[in-house]
Amino acid sequence: MRRSGKPKSISCPRQSSPPTSGADTALDSPAIHLERLVADSPVAAERLADYRRDSPLPPSPETDSGSESLKLSCQTSSQASTTTTTGMPEAAAFNSSETLASLTSSFKDKMKLDKSRNMSGGGGSSSQSGNKPQSDLDQKKVQVQVGDRFKVPGQNCRRRLPAANLDINRAFLTCREEGTVRLDLSRSNISNIPPTVKDLTHLTELYLYSNRLATLPAEIGCLISLKTLGLSENVITSLPEQLANLQNLKVLDCRHNRLTEIPSVVYKLVSLTTLYLRFNRIRVVDPELGNLVNLTNLSIRENNISELPSTIGQLKMLVTCDCSYNQVEHIPPEIGECKQLASLYLQHNKLEDLPPEIGKLTQLCQLGLRYNRLKSGSIPRSLANSTLLEEFNVENNCIASLPDGLLASLDNLTSITLSRNQFSSFPSGGPAQFCNITTLNMEHNTCDRIPYGIFSRAKYLQKLNMKENLLSSLPIDIGTWKNMVELNLGTNLLNKIPEDISNLSSLEVLILSNNNLRKLPSGIGQLVKLRILDLEENYLETIPNEVGRLRELTRLVLQSNALVQLPRAIGQLSSLQYLSVGENYLSFLPEEIGSLQALESLYVNDNPNLHSLPFELALCSNLQIMSIENCPLSQIPSEIVTGGPSLVIQFLKVQGPYRTM
Repeated sequence: MRRSGKPKSISCPRQSSPPTSGADTALDSPAIHLERLVADSPVAAERLADYRRDSPLPPSPETDSGSESLKLSCQTSSQASTTTTTGMPEAAAFNSSETLASLTSSFKDKMKLDKSRNMSGGGGSSSQSGNKPQSDLDQKKVQVQVGDRFKVPGQNCRRRLPAANLDINRAFLTCREEGTVRLDLSRSNISNIPPTVKDLTHLTELYLYSNRLATLPAEIGCLISLKTLGLSENVITSLPEQLANLQNLKVLDCRHNRLTEIPSVVYKLVSLTTLYLRFNRIRVVDPELGNLVNLTNLSIRENNISELPSTIGQLKMLVTCDCSYNQVEHIPPEIGECKQLASLYLQHNKLEDLPPEIGKLTQLCQLGLRYNRLKSGSIPRSLANSTLLEEFNVENNCIASLPDGLLASLDNLTSITLSRNQFSSFPSGGPAQFCNITTLNMEHNTCDRIPYGIFSRAKYLQKLNMKENLLSSLPIDIGTWKNMVELNLGTNLLNKIPEDISNLSSLEVLILSNNNLRKLPSGIGQLVKLRILDLEENYLETIPNEVGRLRELTRLVLQSNALVQLPRAIGQLSSLQYLSVGENYLSFLPEEIGSLQALESLYVNDNPNLHSLPFELALCSNLQIMSIENCPLSQIPSEIVTGGPSLVIQFLKVQGPYRTM
């Protein structure tokens, strides 16, 4: 798709009629047999639609970048193509009516055979069943209707929970007689715990995961030796007060239940070191949280909590605190008293600021701030005291600047993510702030340049993502980025790539899509480690022959340019698996394309001047997907083109000089 904000001066005309069915379909490989090929009904053929590509650089877990959208089309139509005299070699010319008749007849017969098989498998008429072999009639299948679906017994059966026939009292008796200190009744479809649980006073671990418990009996308070209680994935709405008797309890796991508040008895379990309350319906955390002075791990993520109590500062032993995916707007200053805190997860909230006291957390290694409402000035300078931080990620906030020298002070940082904010320039701090980083992501901002020398001390920088900014040029010292492995400059305003890019000898991924490029430097052929080269949506008219040196290249995207031909050197890309040259002005494909033995996907769709395909294409034995949608292909019989890419490949194979291979 063309970008609306950056129209192309040359656009490929689109046919008004619906696309030919079967224009983009899966191909059989390695050997293509006619019966298998024609079995691919044009009605069921795939076609590529809404094709888009994002950065292959690792995205944040909450984003959906890096995906390709494929839609299945069941449209059928006949493509208007005229069978004319082709420019093919005389020996391979398709002028034999017998050969054409054989192909089309076989195609029709196969379609009839598939149709009859489908009708017989779905309960056909009595006349059809009368023609079946007796062995087929003896084999009957029973279909069971479940809603609007039919299910065949024994196929794709979903695993069910066991029936509630577990003799829990007997399990308790066995546990007591054998003196077992660990009892696991998970996934037993239990809805009630009998009072006889009181006899298990020796038990130290009790796991009741994935049952149907709504509460626990009062007798649970008799398990005075219990240290671990696992209640995750039930339907618990409350806990009995007698739970307070469990003064040896260290771990309480109530994840994935239906609690609307933290039960008051939980605040009385002062021996707790781990409390998991993830994915409930909790709205309020009471001040009594401060009673849990031995707590080291607290998880209250994925609830509806809007505020944390100031008493959280009393949790002096807290090491990990996960409050992410809530509605929290402010963090109490008392958080600074949790001096042992190493991991604080606050992402996906409504945070508007951070208290200066957060700088007291000198043991902090991980701080999650992405997807909040932080603005410039809302991140305190005192955060520079948290020198153990390994990652700084403020993705998707409203930040335009950071405190001076903040990143330079955090000399243990290896990853910086400033994407989806309002940065119009790089953070202040100069080259010193990138000394130890390996990854820098500034995607989706408004930076118009990369300062000269900004990476002069970035000896470990391997991944740089500047996608979706306003870059119109690249710094002249780009050739010094020697250790760069992945470089994403897509969706900018670049009209030229410096020749010095050839010095990036470690580069494996280069994204230059959606720019204003009209030419590539010949030095691109020196990037011999390159695996992915994406040049989609530019103005390229030619590709340099030097691209043939990229023997490690597996993915080449040239979609939506102004190409009139491909270099013959493309046949030297022995590792190429994916080639997209759709939406260009190609009039032919070089015969060297037949040398691409690793090629699996080929997109030549929407080339209005492409009237033929080379016979050598049939030599691509691993080809599985090919798109020829909206290509006239007038030098191939219309009956073959209508049959889809599978039949086209078979035609090229039969009619070409390689038919005996």
